[in-house]
Order: sequence, then C-alpha cells, then structure tokens
Amino acid sequence: HITFMGGESVVIRGGRELPTEIDMVLLENDLVRTGADGFVTIVYHDDSVTRLSANTELSIDKLVKLPATQVELSLQSGNLWTNVPALSGTDSYFGVYFADKFAEVSNKAAFNIDLDNEEPAELEVFHSVVYVEEKPVINGYKAKVVEDKDLKVTRLNDDDRYRDWVKENMFEDQRYVDSVL
Repeated sequence: HITFMGGESVVIRGGRELPTEIDMVLLENDLVRTGADGFVTIVYHDDSVTRLSANTELSIDKLVKLPATQVELSLQSGNLWTNVPALSGTDSYFGVYFADKFAEVSNKAAFNIDLDNEEPAELEVFHSVVYVEEKPVINGYKAKVVEDKDLKVTRLNDDDRYRDWVKENMFEDQRYVDSVL
C-alpha cells in the first residue's frame, strides 16, 4: 500500500488512471507512475519498502503472502530505492526486473536501481547482497548493464554513496526500521 506521496502520481489499474492516495492498496498488474515532481513510498505485506523518485514507472507483477512471501516488480523507467528488512522461509524472495535483468533478494538488502534511458541501467547495493541473474552484488558495489547486456560490477565511490537521494533513503530506512521494531 502507498504510505507517502507528493507531487504528481497515478496508479493505472485495468486501463483506468487513478489518483494515488495514502493507504491505497496496490494490486498485481497495477502500474505506479510518478510525474516530474512526484514521489511515492510503497510498503509491502513483508514490511519491505520501495520509494519511487520523479519520472518513474513501476509495475506490480506479483504479490504473494503465503506460504512464502514473493514480490515481483518491473521498473520500466526512473529510479527506485528498496529496503527489504528480512524475509523468512526458503521460498521467499523480493525481485525487480530492470533492463532485461532480474535483481533478487532472498533475505535482506537495501538497494537502488536507476533506469535512465540515456545511461546504462545501474543497481547499487547499500546493505547485504542482491543477486542479478544469480550473480551476487554485495554491499558497497554496483552493477551496470553494459552494451552486450552483461554486468560490470565495480565498487561504489563517494559520489554514489553521498548523493542526496541515497542519504535521504538511508535516513528514511532507519526511521522506518525503528518504527516497525
């Protein structure tokens, strides 16, 4: 469900455009779109949280609660931050499709995916590990999708770690984790 939002944002459901609202429940096959000044925060049934920046499109592909938590999203454009605090069960996972790749968390992680159509798609990991096509990308590293659709993994630099978007999300993650514990 949507827990925070601002600026322009809509949910496309069954071909209809709906204005976003606080506590709006999202369903499988919904598309969340933010405008030039929009942002949206989504909390899932497993307490994972995703934040969308401006000019982002995200589809909700799969939301399964039992017997195992399974969340699948597709980032079509823009930028998303996700914090998965803890999954339980061997079949639980949280995954995001982006640039013909699948990023998957099976335990916990904090990561950012930037899908700017002018630059190569990039996944940055700020906590734990995210598997991209079964290749681990660990805390402090990023994976860039290069021309041949292969992954180039490099260490995060200070510009990656300390830009405003990352600092804000790390701060919000700490506040969120404190509130659910």
